[in-house]
Amino acid sequence: MIRELNTGEEQLHSYLRIVDLLIEVRDARVPASCEDPLFERLASRRERVLVLSQADLACPDTTARWCMVLGKQGYPVFHMDLKHGTGLGVLKNYFKRFPGKRSRRSRRRSLPGGSQPLRAMVIGVPNTGKSSLINRLAGHRRARVGAQPGITRGPQWIKISRGLELLDTPGLLNPKTDQITRTLLAITGSVPIDTVDIEELVDRLIKTLPPESAGKLYAMAGMADSIPLTQILLDNFAIERNCLLPGGKPDRHRAAMAIIRLFRKGDLGRCTLDQPAANNETVENKV
Repeated sequence: MIRELNTGEEQLHSYLRIVDLLIEVRDARVPASCEDPLFERLASRRERVLVLSQADLACPDTTARWCMVLGKQGYPVFHMDLKHGTGLGVLKNYFKRFPGKRSRRSRRRSLPGGSQPLRAMVIGVPNTGKSSLINRLAGHRRARVGAQPGITRGPQWIKISRGLELLDTPGLLNPKTDQITRTLLAITGSVPIDTVDIEELVDRLIKTLPPESAGKLYAMAGMADSIPLTQILLDNFAIERNCLLPGGKPDRHRAAMAIIRLFRKGDLGRCTLDQPAANNETVENKV
């Protein structure tokens, strides 16, 4: 279950009284699409750090540019591979040296010696790796994870160490999110794929894939390196992968699902679908 913005905002605002920090997790492949006005409102009342997850699947040069762009907004940005834990140490060091003020309620939870544990709330759109980040920080599985959005059903406190406590929260999606953004989020898995036309997903993917990745996809479909109609690509891909309906007709739906899985697994290469503008200051409009 994905919590829409209007069903979860009040609850998250109530938790701001007892946390010191917001940890917003975005998918490094779609950093702009993961942006949500709710998180901006929450961040106006607490300090925030931004974690770009899935960095192992995103273009490294583009991720570096995104870190520069987002860092100019005034909060720390970390990118990491949660599958292998790469980049986690830098975030842990930040927690140890957290420079911000503690919330009034958090300060009551003193440890022996007078120090207080850092309490942070982990937020983001569905299926960006919030629970995976918590499990990595804990060193073992404490939060439920899965490939489908909506695994986390309700907020849950997880003690990472004596000095760090994290609040895992369900993914929130703004119901006013525009169609292109929803399509990009469906490609990466933050929106249920059955809520968006599957051929539209592949069409959007073709338009946003870098040339090298698009070339791999065309080769898998037995086609030249050019931009074909989505239906032609799906038909050729279905024939090459034996995704056929009775009578030998190409099964475009199965072919489209197979292409989306290839992208999500990284078999088309390291791809970022959201691009920062050329001046590294603003975000380019989605095409």
